[in-house]
Amino acid sequence: MWPLISRNEFVDILAPSGKVSQEDINIIREYLLREGFKPRIPENILGEHPFSANSDALRFEHLKNALNAEDSTLLWCVRGGQGVTSIMPELTQLAKPEKQKLLVGFSDITSLHLWLNQAWQWPSLHGPMARMTSQNKIDSHDVAALNHLWFEGLQTYSLDGLQALNEAAKEAIIVEGKTIGTCLSLLQTSIGTPWQFDACDKILFLEDINEQPYRIYRSLIYLINTGLLNQAKALIFGDFGESDQEAKDMEWALNDIANVYLNKRGLNLPVFRLRGFGHGPRNKPIPLGVRARIESDIIKFGF
Repeated sequence: MWPLISRNEFVDILAPSGKVSQEDINIIREYLLREGFKPRIPENILGEHPFSANSDALRFEHLKNALNAEDSTLLWCVRGGQGVTSIMPELTQLAKPEKQKLLVGFSDITSLHLWLNQAWQWPSLHGPMARMTSQNKIDSHDVAALNHLWFEGLQTYSLDGLQALNEAAKEAIIVEGKTIGTCLSLLQTSIGTPWQFDACDKILFLEDINEQPYRIYRSLIYLINTGLLNQAKALIFGDFGESDQEAKDMEWALNDIANVYLNKRGLNLPVFRLRGFGHGPRNKPIPLGVRARIESDIIKFGF
């Protein structure tokens, strides 16, 4: 069940990953107040950790308190970066809260998505985070889509523009499965952990940033070689943040995976490209842990 958000309710702001500034927090608070929400931001959200927003202990405490709060539904992460994987062992020991929440974020937040989607069977949302949204760094169409999902839910939400990258995708009339994803490097580092991604009967979304094309290529080969994609329903590549100079090599890498390497390993896996979701100012929200259907160049969610 997809939890709906109401204005005039508390929104828990979380910084489980990279460092943020007091100015970031002030702008986020002002944005939420303008939008009619009640921002709830831990007073000690900022710390002195060199890589993360605060110590592991405090970041997990903030996450646990937000997950267990009875008066909020939306958990909106400030940014990605580094930090979630070091508090995941504590999360795996936490009892599933009675009230379902809606987590929104991407990048380092992928590990949280995996646990909520797979262990607790909660849907969540790869989508623009609080810092970029409040600073007007996200395309207005994607902010509108975010609001649609918050206030109206999944039933009329779809994305078009899917590009079939291989024959399996071109020949597929309908592909159905639950969604999972999205950041390639975090999915890779989930392998061997209690929150390891399970792509069986899933539509797997993949994106990343600050990785050269050969590293993306190597990571995709590794995922295929693990066998974890053997029972996947489809693969959807998003944006990888490549520079103009890297664009040709990135296209070659993704097409070679779709048309050569998968075939070499005997996998008839439909592979698509969907521009506009990833880490950039265009970041189409992707509902995760929900049923979806691919028909032609459209993916529909929550049917």
